[in-house]
Amino acid sequence: MMYKVNSDLTLASNTSHSAAKTCDVVAVGGLYKSSLGDLKAKVGSDKVISACLVREVAPKVNVTASGSVTGSDFSTFKYGLGVSI
Repeated sequence: MMYKVNSDLTLASNTSHSAAKTCDVVAVGGLYKSSLGDLKAKVGSDKVISACLVREVAPKVNVTASGSVTGSDFSTFKYGLGVSI
């Protein structure tokens, strides 16, 4: 399900349904369009928290900085940086 709060903020959730379980929330996330770039974040039912910032630095050139961590265990922190043309 997706809900657009305003032109800058969108929230979404991902659920699964089956005969055995009525509803499992798999992930909850959002997108915030700021002057710095698009900030995306989500929390999964596996307790993984992830976020990324996507910024257009030139026409059709995007830089993405991302990171994720499992729960509050910062020894599982992973990060990345990417450029797409």
